[in-house]
Amino acid sequence: MDFDFNSLWLYVTILLATYALFKYYSVSRKRKTLERWTERSKQGKVILHGMYGNSEVLPTPSPFVLKLETYLRLVNIPYELDKVDIWGPKGKTPWISYDGKHLADSQFIVEFLSNEFGKQLSSKYSMKDRAVGTMARVMVEEHLYWAGVMWRFAFGGKDTFQMVLNGKKSFLQWLIFSLIAPQMRSMAWSQGVGRHSEAEIKSIMLNDLRAISAILGQNKFLLGEDPSEDDCSVFAGLASAVFATNSPVEQELNGELNNIREYSYRMKDLLWPDWESQKTKVKHS
Repeated sequence: MDFDFNSLWLYVTILLATYALFKYYSVSRKRKTLERWTERSKQGKVILHGMYGNSEVLPTPSPFVLKLETYLRLVNIPYELDKVDIWGPKGKTPWISYDGKHLADSQFIVEFLSNEFGKQLSSKYSMKDRAVGTMARVMVEEHLYWAGVMWRFAFGGKDTFQMVLNGKKSFLQWLIFSLIAPQMRSMAWSQGVGRHSEAEIKSIMLNDLRAISAILGQNKFLLGEDPSEDDCSVFAGLASAVFATNSPVEQELNGELNNIREYSYRMKDLLWPDWESQKTKVKHS
């Protein structure tokens, strides 16, 4: 059977042209998005771009978006929300626009805003205390987070995903889960935590939570009587486990880890008096 090189080149040309058009569209759209927010961000407010959704559990399904908005509330920096252009310059959510600048990565943003607005909350604590806070934050964001990904997208399955989003089972939610879950499991596999069994991942979660519980002790907040920047990260990373009704560590949070539950509610009551209304809001900016 003869091989048709002309047809092959035609297919390759179509594929390359399609890819080139897609890249052009993506780059053009990103440039126009940034240009639009560059002008709007010169009005004195931080614009927080992030993933939000109709949820019966959380104001946002992203712990990093929750972290950043919690921080803005904690330090009383004026801000407005954009729930449409959720993916920033680095392809991540959240990101911010401020004074004509665009920044991505929640921790870089916190550090930038702390310097820009002179909000050094952790400065009242010792260098050792601040180091403990940093280690707790990194453990929550780089380790416990991935165990949560596996709970939400693998072992908890679509029922957990739907509950975190809006509690309703629908074809659209099933479709979203079917598209997102494999990618999230693949990322967790590459990170390493996703290679473990369900029992092993629950053990990881409990070990991390016990470490946080030990750091908290009888403190009101992570490092002492007053919240620091790292409290925003830790609170946001704990929120799904604490406020969800089918958490895999619910029994422990009601028992030996009760100080974590109390801490999470303390942070919520302090900074999110509108938690109930925000977690069911669907309006787009």
